[in-house]
Amino acid sequence: MRQPQTETRSVKRLAVIAPDATSVLRQRGELLAGILARRHSILVLVPEQSHAGLAALTERGFAAMTFPMLSSEPQMFADGKTITAIASALAEWRAHVVLSSGAKTMLLGAAAAKKAGVGRRIGLATTLPAALSTDAPPSWGWRRLMKAGLRSMDAVVCHNESQRARLKALGFLPPAAELVVVPGAGVD
Repeated sequence: MRQPQTETRSVKRLAVIAPDATSVLRQRGELLAGILARRHSILVLVPEQSHAGLAALTERGFAAMTFPMLSSEPQMFADGKTITAIASALAEWRAHVVLSSGAKTMLLGAAAAKKAGVGRRIGLATTLPAALSTDAPPSWGWRRLMKAGLRSMDAVVCHNESQRARLKALGFLPPAAELVVVPGAGVD
């Protein structure tokens, strides 16, 4: 696991867990730059196979780290190791808030943040895994991962009403979590 490259003094420490560095910069770069300008620290964590974009993150002033993630499909033992690695990084970095996105990285990130004792855990449901996008019941692995990940969140942001309805129908949303539906993504 790579150690953070950039550190700033701040009131809050936001960790962003995403499927790759390029999408973080493309979809949330300006938002994160605005947060950084308010003197908050930002750590971006991405899977090791996405390490190519780390330099671009550090050039923008964000700390950046990678974590091991072997597959985009649930794998119980490998996922447990990933959660432990992310939790260790979050605890060491002393994150106050975690924003996780992407299908699997959102779920693993939320579970890791809870394990690390992070105070606020937000999931951005940019997309649902293909296994959850149909009316067929999800596999045991996806059910286990969805249950652990979503129940670790304080808030879930869905990009449309159909995502919210699907998650609600599956019964994975925690009753106390805030649920926000926004009109899509890609607009600053």
